[in-house]
Amino acid sequence: MDLLDRLYKAGVLNRVDVEFARLLGRISKMEDEKVLLIPALASRAPRVGEVCVDLNNVNESIQMDLDETEVDISLPSKNEILKLIEGVEFISEYSDKSEPTPIIREKERFYLYRYFKDEMSLARIISKRIKNKSRLIENVDLPSIKQLTQRDDIKGLEGILNSSSLLLITGGPGTGKTTLASSIIECFIKSGIHADRIGVVAPTGRAAARMGEVISEKLKGVSADEIRPTTIHRRFGIHPDRPFYARYDTSNPVDLDLLVMDEASMVDLVTMTRVFEGLPDDCIVIMIGDPDQLASVQAGSVLTDLCRSSSVHNKAELRLKRRFRFNESIGRCADLINGDKESPDEFVNFIKSSSNSIKYDDLSKPDWMDSAIEKAYSKYIKLKEYARDGKVEDAVRILSEFRFLSALRRGRYGCEAINERIKKRLGESKDRWFAGRVIMITNNDTNRNLFNGDLGVVVRVGEGLKVAFPDYSKKSGDETMGVDKGKRVRFFDPYNLPAFEDAFATTIHKAQGSEADEVVLLFPPDDSPILTREILYTGITRAKENLTIFAKPEIIRKCITTPIKRSSGLREKIDGLKIHSN
Repeated sequence: MDLLDRLYKAGVLNRVDVEFARLLGRISKMEDEKVLLIPALASRAPRVGEVCVDLNNVNESIQMDLDETEVDISLPSKNEILKLIEGVEFISEYSDKSEPTPIIREKERFYLYRYFKDEMSLARIISKRIKNKSRLIENVDLPSIKQLTQRDDIKGLEGILNSSSLLLITGGPGTGKTTLASSIIECFIKSGIHADRIGVVAPTGRAAARMGEVISEKLKGVSADEIRPTTIHRRFGIHPDRPFYARYDTSNPVDLDLLVMDEASMVDLVTMTRVFEGLPDDCIVIMIGDPDQLASVQAGSVLTDLCRSSSVHNKAELRLKRRFRFNESIGRCADLINGDKESPDEFVNFIKSSSNSIKYDDLSKPDWMDSAIEKAYSKYIKLKEYARDGKVEDAVRILSEFRFLSALRRGRYGCEAINERIKKRLGESKDRWFAGRVIMITNNDTNRNLFNGDLGVVVRVGEGLKVAFPDYSKKSGDETMGVDKGKRVRFFDPYNLPAFEDAFATTIHKAQGSEADEVVLLFPPDDSPILTREILYTGITRAKENLTIFAKPEIIRKCITTPIKRSSGLREKIDGLKIHSN
């Protein structure tokens, strides 16, 4: 069996990867599959989150797939491949002056042309932005930001905005990133920048809505009404099926003076490039995010690359470390995961001996899974009682108080199976609507102001059932009612919703961008490629007050010592190696 077919059978390549490579082979009369391996792997790269294939870590990249199928395939060596591709007509180094080839080579990295083009474009724009301040900043009263925030840890903010038109506000959960960004928006408005020239975007509708809540609370006036946070795709006219094109570009930029992007860690390379290409040069860009969290499911880890760039870190990043709404022990867990030195044993010892806010189950008892289900049951049986008795406020409140998160979606220890076990424990059948059923929206519905990731609970209202969603916006659902602290609940008919799924338990990925007072975190007893430092960190930092971890010590150690590695040349380009510069 040929090399590509073996990799296809092992699940490393899909049929598109194989056929793309062989098409280039037929056109160029190249039959050597060791050469065709390059376009096949370059085609695969974006599907697994990478921008390119890097010969220095390609074996590590495909090993995760091979481990899943227990197939042993040896790839040709780096030197052998580099020798074989010499003179191959569908591979070339990039030049502004010549026609590009389908595969672009940069040192020992190989890209599909479109991804190379986007990486190069974004690197050039970022490099330009960190070297040039916006003319608009001269009219902004920057010292007032400190007064508005009452923070003493933002001393570098003025210096960044006085020398760069890009600002990265980074830090873990609870460090006040969005609140600081809202204060900057307030400062700009008070300095004369009109609210309709300020854009606020996020990669998901849920994140945009949450940013809107913070801005409304901060501004409390007409300006807050004029600033309408939305998704990146909607604001820049990017269609999911045509990600390489947008309504706005360098020749037709969007009319903004300030752009604030929340949850920037979730934005992929292609989308980020469309955003920066669609902005006028003088527009000031503020990116908010936690580079230690899980990156986008699409290609690239842009925020992480920017923070690892010495140029960006030194000239444009403001790292917030002081936590305002975070349990001290949970904060210590986060620090141990992402400390200067890997400390898996120290982390395990810490959670074993931690305070009452952190509980740890090492899966040594045979009934550990039952214990995890009972942990969820104790919360959801109360929610079911509230929902059945029409106590809507109490039922909805539990949605923000408790989350059960699994690292996996499928399999015995995935959230799908856990959801079924919890429903069975509650005495309910598989698909039946019942008071107390927790669901999560999986498709955006902007007309109803329901977004992917929104949690709702089925409650009894009168003689029937409705799905109640917590609401902080000005839009209403089918019906609304007031609840505590000015929040509201919106009701929808169970049979008149966008796509949804059960959500007594969800994946850690799905919980990204949200928090709860108490979180139960479950990891499978066996190793999996998905178990990384980022997924452990993201799961732990969803909890604000109390955390329960179900995981073997060796799985935790594996996570901490396994950071996600995504092949990319963005950081290297920005840091001034003058690759292909004009």
